[in-house]
Amino acid sequence: MNYVNDELANSKMKSEDEGYSSICDAWSIDFAEYYQPKSYDNTIPEDLFNKHYPNKEYTRKGFVNACPIGFCGDEEFALNSGKQILENRLSLDLQGETNPEDGGELIFETEVGNISVMLLPCRTVIIEMLMIYAAEQAYHPVSVGLFRSKLNYRYRSLLTGEMVIGEIPYESREFNEILNGWLDRHNLKSRCIIIMGNYLSIGESNTFVNSNYGYLRSAILLPGCNLSPEQNYQFLLRCCFLVGGFPGLTKTDVKKFIIGPANAINDAIKYEELNDAIVQELIDNPMNSEIQFDYEDDGSINAVVANIVHAPTVRHSVPVQFKIEDEDSEFVQKMRQTMRKDHRTHEHKEEFMANLLLAIEEHSVIKHDHNVPAIQLADFESSLTEFRCYKDGNDAENYRFAGYHEKWYTRSSLNNGNLQSGECSIYCCTKKHKGMTREGDHINNPNTFYMTFMF
Repeated sequence: MNYVNDELANSKMKSEDEGYSSICDAWSIDFAEYYQPKSYDNTIPEDLFNKHYPNKEYTRKGFVNACPIGFCGDEEFALNSGKQILENRLSLDLQGETNPEDGGELIFETEVGNISVMLLPCRTVIIEMLMIYAAEQAYHPVSVGLFRSKLNYRYRSLLTGEMVIGEIPYESREFNEILNGWLDRHNLKSRCIIIMGNYLSIGESNTFVNSNYGYLRSAILLPGCNLSPEQNYQFLLRCCFLVGGFPGLTKTDVKKFIIGPANAINDAIKYEELNDAIVQELIDNPMNSEIQFDYEDDGSINAVVANIVHAPTVRHSVPVQFKIEDEDSEFVQKMRQTMRKDHRTHEHKEEFMANLLLAIEEHSVIKHDHNVPAIQLADFESSLTEFRCYKDGNDAENYRFAGYHEKWYTRSSLNNGNLQSGECSIYCCTKKHKGMTREGDHINNPNTFYMTFMF
């Protein structure tokens, strides 16, 4: 189920409208078409690995994945691609000729301030490896990495030539406001800024556009990231904005790029077309509360059904599924301690949420979220009210994991009548739960749990 872009639906705005800079307005660069295969030394330095994963063995985990492995993706492919893009050797003219003799548009402008965002595979050490590579480039970009709930930066000072490394204070404001203040304080608005992160940190939540420093010049989805068609769209949507926020700017003035595998670019374009169809239906039939569209293509989106839902003031989420991937993680062990308790205080629940966020950051827990937009767990860090855990001594018939799984799998909201707006609940187990469905037995293992949210 896909919800139409709320901002566009409320304003009845389509991608072709003069007041909106859309995905289709960007120059699309298929990585395989514009870049030749190239390999680099992608050895993970041991000290850097230990910085990110102090409780894991370098000899067992300190290597780059060279094939698509689950949520981690193909790290070798992504690093080779990212380094080639960061070298900034591709230039284009407005007709799309590569490397024109009289010069052309570079992806990263070198003489004026500009900002780009790059999506990488999941592991945070991969993000910092590319940050380091970017900061060493001759055009002196400023690299900002979003990982471990921190805004990390690295750039070379043009005055001293020294590398400047640190963290941007994460204040309780929108990301673009935090970034704008930091750029002002450090006099960096005339530099090329490259923001890097994985889908958990930058895929859907952060706003990168700001009238004080500009719109995104490029949204770069590196080959090797394992994303769904909808996630491809959600990330590349980061480059879109309302033109009216920039006085004097027109739609035709905008120069921006989307870079990625052909399938990801096609997914984003087709989802934008779907949103346009939904908005048009809203314009033509304003009284309709639910409209279905069947969309088919050559395989990247076989059958997308989008329901327009005029959401009530309070609504229930689709359950979010979590998979524990590393029981040895200190954060997972602390989560387990909370699960095993017979009674949990508000402080226990807050501690659980804090450890869950940290476990997700280090990829010891993987979040599978079908809500659009995705649930931002940090917004609910102090709002966990209901905590149900199946463990020794409990009656299995009093737990309905099969129902949670079905709602998650079918992307349907689950009505939890015990929650108030702004609250969330967890449904977990410390022993295997066996239940029944119409199709037969349903097993929920202790490494799988669900959360529901009320808005």
